[in-house]
Parts: sequence; structure tokens; C-alpha cells
Amino acid sequence: MNIDEMIEKLEEAKKSLGGEAEVMLATQPAWPMRYSIQGVALLGKNVICPDCEGYYMEKLANGDLRCCGPHCGSVIGADDIEKNDDNKVCWIVEGSQGRDTPYAPQLCWDSDNAL
Repeated sequence: MNIDEMIEKLEEAKKSLGGEAEVMLATQPAWPMRYSIQGVALLGKNVICPDCEGYYMEKLANGDLRCCGPHCGSVIGADDIEKNDDNKVCWIVEGSQGRDTPYAPQLCWDSDNAL
């Protein structure tokens, strides 16, 4: 899904629910969990690991970046960081699990409820 598609779906939701409706994130259809949305991270030029093609996500104290890809852990020096313009990503950042229950309704994945 891209930003334009997300905005279109959110506009449809706004028409149905109103602009003050809470937005939650449902994850793991097999064991549905719910989270609030903490924010959005704009990483217009993501740093890609040359070893596993994962994202470098951990910034070390010296400015180097460590890959958080499975079984990788490669480190790239701050001076050697290569940016990839073909990998523009807007990350939805998970917040807390919610008030009364950490579980999301299984119906979130039901195509009858999808916008």
C-alpha cells in the first residue's frame, strides 16, 4: 500500500466514522493483537544492508549503523552509508496495546469489513 492508497482508505473511514475516531493497528491475524499508533516515521531514503538487503535500524553511539536483519548484524560506517532512492518507505510506528485488552478483533482480516 502506498500513501495515496492509505489516504483514500482513511478518507472512506472518516466518512463512515468521523474525523475524531481513534486509529488502531491490528497485527498477527493468527493471534490478533492491537496497538495504538505512536506516529509516522518518514525515511524517504532508507539505508539498505548490502549483505541481507534488510534495513539498518540501529544507530550506534559512534554514528555507525547496525543491520537488524535476521541473522545479519552487519555494521556500516557513518561515512560509508549508501542511500537508495528506490526504497521510499513511510513507517507506521506502533504505540501501546490499548486500554482494556491487548487483543484485536479477528474480523479485522475479514474481507467483508475491509475498505
